[in-house]
Amino acid sequence: MRLVIGTDLSEESLSAVRWGFNYAEMLRQRGQEARVKVLYVAKSRYPQAADVSSESATPAKRKEAEKKVRNWIGEQLAVDGDYEVGVEGGVPREQLRGEVETFDADWLVVGLTGRGAWSRLVAGSTALGLSHSPPTNMAVCHPDGSLFEQTDELGVGVDFSEHSDHALELAA
Repeated sequence: MRLVIGTDLSEESLSAVRWGFNYAEMLRQRGQEARVKVLYVAKSRYPQAADVSSESATPAKRKEAEKKVRNWIGEQLAVDGDYEVGVEGGVPREQLRGEVETFDADWLVVGLTGRGAWSRLVAGSTALGLSHSPPTNMAVCHPDGSLFEQTDELGVGVDFSEHSDHALELAA
């Protein structure tokens, strides 16, 4: 199983990083292979974006940004080094779609922003935009979302179509 976890190093994206790593660990405990790639997509509103947001970013700046991502994950979670890090600048939706294809991912995991409804309507939401036509199986994690070990309950919306049958199988 291959997972791409999108992050902008914000507090809101931390739930997606947690969920993705917990899901990978659960798969490994079941004897399944799980490869994780964390993709940091720099946007101009974050100070870290200066490192990689332009086409002219040097390999050294990209390496430095990758190190920032690893340090951020290390500060937030007790995760071993068994994951890849990618760093891109640009439009998060486009970068995440491209990474899912390149990495041949089975899952895309993103966080839901903490911004209000009006801000999401005006500025758009990466999670919302991707969820309308997901490039693969997709998990959208709420900033206050729980971890796997905290609950064994999932809600699944069904409309008795082929797609909802697939969602129900994944949840099961």
